[in-house]
Amino acid sequence: MTNIGKLKVGRASAGSGKTFTLTIEYISLLLDQPENYKHILAVTFTNKATNEMKSRIVDTLHGIATNDPDSDKYFSVLQERFKDSMSELSIRKNCQRALALILHDYSHFRIETIDSFFQSIIRDLARELNLTANLRVDLNQEEALADAVHKMIERMRQGDSVYNAVLAYVQDKLNNQEKNWKIENEVTKFSQNIFNEKYLQNEKLINERTSKKGFFVNYKQDLYQAKEAIQQQHRENAQSFLQYCEEYALEPPMFIKGQTGVYGFLSKIAIGKSPKIPAALEEDPDAAWLKDEELNRLHQPRFKQMFEREMELRGQEKTCEAILKNLNQMSLLKMVDTTLRNINNETNRFILADTAYKLNEIINGNDIPFIYEKAASSFKYIMIDEFQDTSELQWKNFIPLIKECIDRGCMCLIVGDVKQSIYRWRNSDWSILNNIGKNVVFRGVIDEESLQKALDTNRRSDEHIVDFNNKFFIKARADVASHFRQQYPISTDSKEIETAYNEVEQHQDARHAGCGYVEVVDLDKADQQDVQENEKDEAGKDRMLDEVVRIVHNLIYNQHVQANDIAILIRYRRHLKKISNYLKDVMPEVKVVSDEAYQLDASDALDIMMLAMKVIANYTGQAYEPNQRPFYIFLFMTLAMKYQTLVCGKQVTSEGAEQVLQATEEEWADMLPEGFVERMEELQVLPLYELCVELHRLFRLDTLKNQSPYLFCFMDEVAAFVEDKGADLHGLINYWEETLHTKTIPAASISGIQLMSIHKSKGLEFHTVILPYCNWGMEGDETIIWCEHDDGEHLPVIPVQFNKDLHETAFGKYYEQEKMKNYVDNLNLLYVAFTRAVHNLFIVTDKEKGYTTQDVIRSATEGMKLPIGTIVPHCASKARENSIEVDYMDNDMKVEFRQSNRSKEFVADNETGEEMSYISKGLVVHKIFESIRYLNDIPKVMNQLRQEGVLSDKTFADELEQMIAQLIGNPQARNWFDPSWKVQNECSIITVEKGVALSKRPDRVIYNENETIVIDYKTGQKNADYKWQVRKYINLLKKMGMHNVHGYLWYLKNNEIEEVRS
Repeated sequence: MTNIGKLKVGRASAGSGKTFTLTIEYISLLLDQPENYKHILAVTFTNKATNEMKSRIVDTLHGIATNDPDSDKYFSVLQERFKDSMSELSIRKNCQRALALILHDYSHFRIETIDSFFQSIIRDLARELNLTANLRVDLNQEEALADAVHKMIERMRQGDSVYNAVLAYVQDKLNNQEKNWKIENEVTKFSQNIFNEKYLQNEKLINERTSKKGFFVNYKQDLYQAKEAIQQQHRENAQSFLQYCEEYALEPPMFIKGQTGVYGFLSKIAIGKSPKIPAALEEDPDAAWLKDEELNRLHQPRFKQMFEREMELRGQEKTCEAILKNLNQMSLLKMVDTTLRNINNETNRFILADTAYKLNEIINGNDIPFIYEKAASSFKYIMIDEFQDTSELQWKNFIPLIKECIDRGCMCLIVGDVKQSIYRWRNSDWSILNNIGKNVVFRGVIDEESLQKALDTNRRSDEHIVDFNNKFFIKARADVASHFRQQYPISTDSKEIETAYNEVEQHQDARHAGCGYVEVVDLDKADQQDVQENEKDEAGKDRMLDEVVRIVHNLIYNQHVQANDIAILIRYRRHLKKISNYLKDVMPEVKVVSDEAYQLDASDALDIMMLAMKVIANYTGQAYEPNQRPFYIFLFMTLAMKYQTLVCGKQVTSEGAEQVLQATEEEWADMLPEGFVERMEELQVLPLYELCVELHRLFRLDTLKNQSPYLFCFMDEVAAFVEDKGADLHGLINYWEETLHTKTIPAASISGIQLMSIHKSKGLEFHTVILPYCNWGMEGDETIIWCEHDDGEHLPVIPVQFNKDLHETAFGKYYEQEKMKNYVDNLNLLYVAFTRAVHNLFIVTDKEKGYTTQDVIRSATEGMKLPIGTIVPHCASKARENSIEVDYMDNDMKVEFRQSNRSKEFVADNETGEEMSYISKGLVVHKIFESIRYLNDIPKVMNQLRQEGVLSDKTFADELEQMIAQLIGNPQARNWFDPSWKVQNECSIITVEKGVALSKRPDRVIYNENETIVIDYKTGQKNADYKWQVRKYINLLKKMGMHNVHGYLWYLKNNEIEEVRS
């Protein structure tokens, strides 16, 4: 086959048949040699794309092998490609053979996500990375971070480093008069930077420098001192200006704009104020200062020198402020990082987001490191799809493997489209693809031509849409680049914008000639003369929604477009619910389908259920006066009002609310469902899943309309939570508040208008697209950017806030680069949205502050004849299967069950009667002693087991309590749980035997300065092997340097303690 030993690069614009091309390339390798499927690694970025690619290849192989007409387009291309080397019969036979081989050896059919591939390498390297072979990969980095932050703050004590860092953070918020006081949430949000690649690549150096005692306190002090010194220089520079003026008799009236101009600017600085720079000088540093031309010529050079010095000092001061802004959070970030890594080690967990960094640490610039020895010998061909979403570290990790394949004379292929890169916040870096031709590693082997012909035609959209997009983005590219150059004439970054859109123009598929419709609605151009300025914003909001309704109504009732043909795409999720509710109110007969619009916290039923859970969780069994425990009273009051208004249908007035607030517990009982207050203690110990079912019944949540989808989704999440985290009521409440409340319910499989974000729409296509609120900012939000600022002593990289002040600091070049990337990101969002349409495209924009997509749309459509074409009606397609309507109902039937994995541990399938009862009790007691440090921990652990369903049987629970009381009655055992001991439960001791690392886990190790005791609990009969096991523990502890080590076996059945001598 041609082009062996090359790196093929394909730039696939939207609708160009990228999946078709990749399928052809993959099957071409199989036609050469059907066994090649074992030697091809194809990676992409989502499970959905992986499944689609696998299905497409298998279906196409089967279609060609069986002469299926649906596969003719693939066969025609392959027949032309192999016309000189393979007959039609040979092509079909080889496809049949390749398909049979793949289906019988599916595990070697390696089409997978990039994360899956890296995980497989990580598992092969578990020992080298100091990971156990059975490590658990955690996909949810947000939840892992939230858990780490919660534990860090929960464990802090007055005076420790975490406490001091939080205190400093709070003090800064007080000084800056900030209003957001959700400290834990803010720290969690900032801690996402732990997975930022810039941070990861500098983590070792950061750790090295910040490990010095008082690093952040000293750094902060240095910055404040530097800032004070700069402010003093400000004043001295301004005072020298005033002295100069006095020396040459230059009075304020002689200056342009007098005291309100540049003279006033420097005069205010001289007395310690921080005024704004005069607009004239900000726009033109060479602008005149003095009214008299002759005097201006004489003095301006000196004035300019002073002004430039002022700007230099201003930049230094803003640099200090930019660093200080996030310094407290940076110190907390390090503590969160440490806590997270400790939790990972304790739970044998590996965060997926760490994968690329861990591999990169090992590769470290080697050509073909040992980690790829196995992969390099297995794979001859590598294909990477959606390459624009690759991160810098991912690409660095792939380079050695790709280079090795190419050096062995094999072909590698990457396909992507910079214009569709919209995930930069996930570390993706479109500049890698944008500058792939400059990569020195692959100099001379890159082929950017052979795939381009196959990818230059849009096969998705009608002619008028393709033509509009061609003209729009050619003009928009130039306009956006020009706008950037006007702000930063010296910068060369504007070339990146133009390069990204070099291949934007597409050919049109002849099948779609003369078809399609495009309309651009600029609401700001509408007649607004009757709208007062202070009413304009509200009017703008109404008219945007009204315009969406107008378009939808026209399409469905006048143009014969069906509701399920229409997709409404939006930039920000906050508009999803707004549009959905408005359409439901104005056009209730039209279904709206959205996976994103309906979050769980929008459910009235779940609102009531979570309030009830909070009341139960905070119940202590004591009676309270209304003025006591205000948080608890507030919960009760809110729950009572929600129940009365939503379920009972009663309106609670302000007077009624006051009555609820002043109510006694007896009066609360009358406002809430019968049995709720009276059964509080019983509800507290119910297993978590059963508690949810019971609350649903008690509060008659089935009477609330349209709540079933929310309840189904929530109950699934509760079951998953119990499975993974255990049945902890407080834990579920925390999980709800941190994460679960934002989860969206899956859209029902019904026909209707699809409502989704632009990000979610990527890779999809729709008959008709409506794009409202097309006026978002081009410059981006205030995100964190990491800037190099290494003085050899402090932090090598600094997290700073992206805002316009940053341009005046030492981080100015990073600000410019980030701004340019934001321009490309937002232009890309327009591109992705515009190219989803197959037949009809509606763009609705309006005026918004700053440089927005409305400015881009106005400029790029100037001179275009719009609207263009005729609205295309519904096209007949295969009907969907009817969906089955389901509802959430209560069946008032008691069943005995144990809801958690923990409860299963204590149930034996092959034991009955008294023997089974003892075994169950013995295992539970064993688990309790494993879980406690001291005796006062026993009630808490017992309550936890009740919630997990382990102690759901009252008789069993009572017998268990008696057994524990008898065991603890043993004086020697009781001493082992005295608070004077330091305790390690179920702690692993790593030992190496015959070159193999083994883990030993005694049940309990207690120690003090004079003695160490190791205890193993046994539920069965005496066994000589048990002594050998404890002796092993004793010897290991001695090797670790522990003194005076004693070992004991505690037989729980007979409450007998046996000493084991080493």
